[in-house]
Amino acid sequence: MALRHTEFMQRLAQRLPELLDSALGSYQWGETRWLCQIAFAQDRRLHYEVSRPYNRTGRVLEIGLHAETRSSTYNYQLLAALDRHLFEIRAQLGDGVHAEVWDRGWTKLYELHPDEPLTEAWLGEVAARYARFITIVQPIVQNITGEEEA
Repeated sequence: MALRHTEFMQRLAQRLPELLDSALGSYQWGETRWLCQIAFAQDRRLHYEVSRPYNRTGRVLEIGLHAETRSSTYNYQLLAALDRHLFEIRAQLGDGVHAEVWDRGWTKLYELHPDEPLTEAWLGEVAARYARFITIVQPIVQNITGEEEA
């Protein structure tokens, strides 16, 4: 049975605590009708996100780290530093991970997946992949920013 989009995002956020290693640090999470966000930083505009945007090929599922701070300079510098780790990240997550400048001076490190019906099985797959993405990328972000809780 398919879940409603809002329910899918709520349940995704609820599953993450059991999947994330506490060594990554404390975080805040939230979800809306459209997305699920996890923020380790004081500034929640630096966050991990799952959303289901539309692109040229239709609807997709995106898992990523979004730098949407007010400082485009900070966002660009973080992206450049992450880009230097892209081979390392791709070695663990696959070649589908991309780093790019986005809208309004924002940047993101992300991967796209084909959209699937919002079932329990898909929820489990997305939750596991989201946790893996965070587990691989967050220590790199912490190293780059020099913050224990980046």
